[in-house]
Amino acid sequence: MKIAFNQRSYLSRLRTGLATCVFGLLTFNSALAAPVQIADFPPFLGGSVAPNIMFIIDDSGSMQFELPESDYDKGTEYLFPPVSNMYGDGIYSRKIFTFDDNNRYNRHFRSNANNPFFYDPSKIYAPWYKGDRSQWSQASSDSAYYFPGRIASGSLDLTIEHENEDWVDEDGDYEDDKKNYWPITYYVLKTPGTDAWDKDNYIRYQIRNSNGYEKDLKTGIEESISTFTHGGATRTVAEEKQNFANWFSYYRSRSLASRSGIGNAFSTQGEGMRVGYGRLNKSSGSVDGVSTPVIVDGVRLFKGTDRENFFNRLYADDVSNSGTPLRNALYRAGKYFERDDDSGPQCHQLKTFP
Repeated sequence: MKIAFNQRSYLSRLRTGLATCVFGLLTFNSALAAPVQIADFPPFLGGSVAPNIMFIIDDSGSMQFELPESDYDKGTEYLFPPVSNMYGDGIYSRKIFTFDDNNRYNRHFRSNANNPFFYDPSKIYAPWYKGDRSQWSQASSDSAYYFPGRIASGSLDLTIEHENEDWVDEDGDYEDDKKNYWPITYYVLKTPGTDAWDKDNYIRYQIRNSNGYEKDLKTGIEESISTFTHGGATRTVAEEKQNFANWFSYYRSRSLASRSGIGNAFSTQGEGMRVGYGRLNKSSGSVDGVSTPVIVDGVRLFKGTDRENFFNRLYADDVSNSGTPLRNALYRAGKYFERDDDSGPQCHQLKTFP
């Protein structure tokens, strides 16, 4: 069988489409005495090539969740009453666990020992990073945004008592009774590794107005405290309110926390690489008959307005209550890197991918 091979086309595609991936094949013979030196780049490339990176953000509905998907969530996705436009494109159920100390789901999921998305009092939560390594403003504890990149989503006063009527009780049943709650409430296991479902193993911490409280759930004794000490970190009540507010606005959900990590990582990158931007769950047309997510911006030098646009999109794009088309997203990215025309990755002026 003969295979037609166009060397010029082959090399061109390698230079443009595979600049981010360098594959090395090493054949090792144990009889060889001298070490083998492996080049960092294929010899035929003839020099350094700026990496082409297509970033595709996960904007699927599960990124809205404030707790892990598990057998115990009872159809609950949030730990604070959600607002209808919180992520700009629909939410799920409004039901949340009651803040009752006797509700095992409340204790379990409002403790970082069991829910890695929930507030960890031993950590310091910093606002998001911008492209120039400056940061967003500190969140306001009496007006903490649900989604800082979309201020229309509204805010919540974390320092006062609120009323809600869509609850899930300790039996996992739905209740529509009006009950009050204090937003800054979290539970800490007295001894890490002990039974996370046993009420007696927890201490509850709260801030009510400008006062801090600590309650041992085994004895039922509550004490007023002026400082919060966790994992070697000691904060005043005001400092704890600030830290909780930063967590609420910038880290409370999977989507918010992931944006924080992504923004921090990309803000440290230089201007020499070339970056594109895509969205996992936004469909527009098809490639070879397959419906695919939009590649919003083609790869271009990560500098100036293009760098600024990347961070603006990262921190403002909505999150629809939709699925997770991972294979289609990767397929779309692959088809994009195959192109060698004016809409391909070598054209850094590309604004949209048709």
